[in-house]
Amino acid sequence: MVAETVARVAGAIPNERIWVVTHRDQAEGIRAAIPGVPAAQILAEPQAKNTTACVALAAAVIGARDPDATLVMMPADHDIRPQSEFTKSILAACESVEKHGGLMVFGIKPTYPATGYGYIHRGEELHESRGIPVRKVLGFREKPNAATAAEFLATGEYLWNSGIFVWKAKRIHDAVREYESEIGEAIDGVVRALDPRIRGSSATPRPRSSPPRMPRFRRSRSTSESSSARTTCASSRSAIAGATSARGMRSTIS
Repeated sequence: MVAETVARVAGAIPNERIWVVTHRDQAEGIRAAIPGVPAAQILAEPQAKNTTACVALAAAVIGARDPDATLVMMPADHDIRPQSEFTKSILAACESVEKHGGLMVFGIKPTYPATGYGYIHRGEELHESRGIPVRKVLGFREKPNAATAAEFLATGEYLWNSGIFVWKAKRIHDAVREYESEIGEAIDGVVRALDPRIRGSSATPRPRSSPPRMPRFRRSRSTSESSSARTTCASSRSAIAGATSARGMRSTIS
């Protein structure tokens, strides 16, 4: 599915601007599955530390090269159709982040009261980007029980959380340092160790160790939730999208 994810963004993001964060035990298999992506852009974590650490590592590494890069963070286990709508949403999100900044999460209009997904409580519409509404995020809710999910659906104010986020490298790096300082400091140390190896090397960057005190936090319950007043969401017919900037395009897959 990693190869499918890379192919899915091809209409907006070239291979040379794609980065993958994975566990070290999967790194060689990932390299074989996506030979068009530079090997040095497959970041191999020595230990799984959940999403916040993954996001922070990618943002810090890419930001060391281009602090102004606009990133899309997307999991590699989605099935998104149609591709044309997805590409449109990528470009729309690109424009929104470039013009308005902030942290963007993409929502899916729910079709039934699912208990297996997290939810986004959407607020007022802030603007449109290529015909796609961009709204303020009022909050994030983790996987609800059946009764709560039914309430969410009835209000029309909630979207499924796609797990796809768009932001500037420096913006999310600063947010992690502000709201999850222990993770931010640990990641900065890893990136300092990696720096010589991510500049033109063909080797897979692989931190020798992961800071043992780094806590396990899920992104939606830490950085994004703490920053919700500055977070926006967007939804469209295809429902899920990522984004890059026209200049300094980057996509990170986890």
